[in-house]
Amino acid sequence: MQISKFHPISLEDCFNNWVATLSHSLTQQATVRFGDSVVVGCKDAAHEIGQSVYNYCKSSGETVDELIKKLDSLLYFIPELFYALSPQDNNQPVVSSRNFLWRHLNIERYLHEVKPPLPWNSKKIKDLFDQYLAKPWMSCEYLDWLFLDVSMAEGAIFFDHFAKSKRFGLAYRLAGNDKAKLIFLYWLFLIIGFSVSWILPAIFCVWLHEFHKLIALFVGGIYYAINGGYLLWALSVRIYYLATGRKTVERKFRDAAFFSKLAYQHLAEMTIYFPTLRGIMSNVAIDDRIPNFWPPQLLTVLDRVEKKYPSGWSTYLFRPSNPIC
Repeated sequence: MQISKFHPISLEDCFNNWVATLSHSLTQQATVRFGDSVVVGCKDAAHEIGQSVYNYCKSSGETVDELIKKLDSLLYFIPELFYALSPQDNNQPVVSSRNFLWRHLNIERYLHEVKPPLPWNSKKIKDLFDQYLAKPWMSCEYLDWLFLDVSMAEGAIFFDHFAKSKRFGLAYRLAGNDKAKLIFLYWLFLIIGFSVSWILPAIFCVWLHEFHKLIALFVGGIYYAINGGYLLWALSVRIYYLATGRKTVERKFRDAAFFSKLAYQHLAEMTIYFPTLRGIMSNVAIDDRIPNFWPPQLLTVLDRVEKKYPSGWSTYLFRPSNPIC
């Protein structure tokens, strides 16, 4: 690679030369695979991350060759991350002309859709996240924030999908991204369910009564006794939960979606306060009915940053200010 031809006499010279040739190096390495837009979208992020790599090598007393090797690896890692974060079509990146690596999502507008699509390659992001955590020399606040933000956004989308699928059932799976169709199917299935459970058995018993009165009375009595008993039991359970302040399963589903979204919205603050963030995340009740989506990589970064900034993490110093709508 071109940077490797310089062999400057100091780490500072090496880094300055790398910065000076950054656009050219990205053009050589990235556009072959990804196109011209990646240079614009990756240059600022590469500079930010490269500065952290330089600081790491300087504090660790590493050689110029070691710094060159690490800086060169960023020319592969960052374009891969850029396109893993791009809109996907069958897990293939759609050509994007954006001039940033990542911005915080406007999650409120994003989740307004019935089935908000996942606008990135989740598997590739997890692989890159693992690579990042396995290389302590690459550690920097910008990538900590980026991976934390992406993982929390994916968690909010996952819990939103989960809550909607539990609430609307089959209607949610059949409606696609059409809200009117979702509401129509939901009420249609409710009416069908009520008819099958309460009206059709009554019609059958009336018909049967003309031929076998005792059998009709017996079958109808047993059926409606069971149905009525189940209905009373369900109402009593709900009243008990309301009286004791315990959460029903449906409430847990809604809370999982609400608090995961609230946790993600907290990341938009100029300063992230970890007791507040963890308090919000703790309200996402994980049990046998609600799967745990928070990945261990997310918790690793959260622990690391909280240890470094226990009083608060001022992310406005390095992250883009305008959210993605």
